[in-house]
Amino acid sequence: MGILYVASFLVRLYLNSEKWIGEARYDDCAKIAQEIIDGKYGQYSIDASYTGPFRAGINDYVSPENIYQFELKRNYIEPSWLYNMWMHYQSRYSLDNDFGGWNGGNIAPSRDLQGNLYSHKLGMTFEKFPTGDFRKKPFTVTSPEGDYEGFFLMGQQYHFDYENGYGYTNEIITGTEEYNGKPLIFVDQVGRFSEGETGLAKGSTLINGEENTGYRLMKFPWLPQSKNLFFANAIPEVRLAEIYYSLAECKYRKGDKETAAKLLDLVRKRYYTSEDWIKFSYELNPSLLTDDELIDEWGREFLGERRRRIDLVRWGLFSNTSWWDKSPDQTNQDIFPIPYRALNANPLLNQTTPGF
Repeated sequence: MGILYVASFLVRLYLNSEKWIGEARYDDCAKIAQEIIDGKYGQYSIDASYTGPFRAGINDYVSPENIYQFELKRNYIEPSWLYNMWMHYQSRYSLDNDFGGWNGGNIAPSRDLQGNLYSHKLGMTFEKFPTGDFRKKPFTVTSPEGDYEGFFLMGQQYHFDYENGYGYTNEIITGTEEYNGKPLIFVDQVGRFSEGETGLAKGSTLINGEENTGYRLMKFPWLPQSKNLFFANAIPEVRLAEIYYSLAECKYRKGDKETAAKLLDLVRKRYYTSEDWIKFSYELNPSLLTDDELIDEWGREFLGERRRRIDLVRWGLFSNTSWWDKSPDQTNQDIFPIPYRALNANPLLNQTTPGF
């Protein structure tokens, strides 16, 4: 098992090698990725269920896709910050748990103050998922065993259905701040709507949110505490899907878009009905697969999995591309500075990156 971890992380390193050390290692990346897919280091496969990799551990479910994952256990191993960040104070009532939530995070908005789609190359997280993609559904627990669908808390929020042990009742949840006593409706926008024209004049920026601002990511599900399923899942760090996507990018960069399309489709097919798949398959619609589409596809597949920054850096888009309220920045922001604590502790270290 250990050698598989090493091989998986080598795929990451080689994929980004050209950016970090100026030496392209895409052939090395492709070689190891293919070996992993072929089962040289262990047998893994793409999970048939799109929720499977993220409900691993629930009722002893083992996802065949997860190569490396962090096991969770209530009261022992709880990444509570990851969950509290996304959740409203009232989310405990819709998600069946006793956490309070910090209401501090949401996905980047897709729409401006007037409800129009942004036109930036990046951002627009929710609307980058095509209509018909199963992941775009509102998050709902669908059985007492912790099955669920959808990756987003969105729209009007309702109370958890304790009688059935899953789903929601018709009782609406209300807000506690700007919408105190009023229906709590998550919107895919950022702005001071509760203040009328005065609030909207402040614009749509990171500091102008309200308690109902933004859709909330539920990819790593909050499952019912009353069923002992809260923090019973695992959070994947390396999935076989990443290996497929890495190999696909290597092929794409070599001009072999046909193979890249097939590799990506092997993962993506689980997100659509057979009728919709005809429209969204890269193999069946080769013109769909472009540089911009591949970048968007990395973002869709690994949303919230802590790798978007490095993917954008690799494609030269992190510092010099606009999205939502972000304008192009200095290119040195591609690289993290060495912390002062580390510099003070080791006189042999030297901060050489311009700007830091």
